[in-house]
Amino acid sequence: NHAGDQLAACGTSKVCEWPDDSRFISNNGTVVYEEDLHLNVHPNPFSSETNVQFMTHHEEHVTLQVVDVTGRVLMTLYDATAERDRQYDIKLDGNKLISGVYFLVMKNESESMQTTKLVIQK
Repeated sequence: NHAGDQLAACGTSKVCEWPDDSRFISNNGTVVYEEDLHLNVHPNPFSSETNVQFMTHHEEHVTLQVVDVTGRVLMTLYDATAERDRQYDIKLDGNKLISGVYFLVMKNESESMQTTKLVIQK
């Protein structure tokens, strides 16, 4: 299963937990366990702002971007080195976006990725 699908399926009011054998293949062909990248958004759907929480189990460069359905980057929420096992909390201001579906994409320096769907309802 795709990580974003699992996040979407777990609901918006709790932190998702994945089975121990949950994994996906990164762009560079290495197996990365989803437990290495954590991404949570709440509330979702939202009208003006939402809370984004992320964490990685390795000190590494991380980007967190909002993209539209065509893949165009609309905003970058984080683009720096993330500390190992530190939870980051970011407010996403959706006031400049129109109602619709977007994606929040988290990538690390080895090109592993977590994606979750964002829904803005105004």
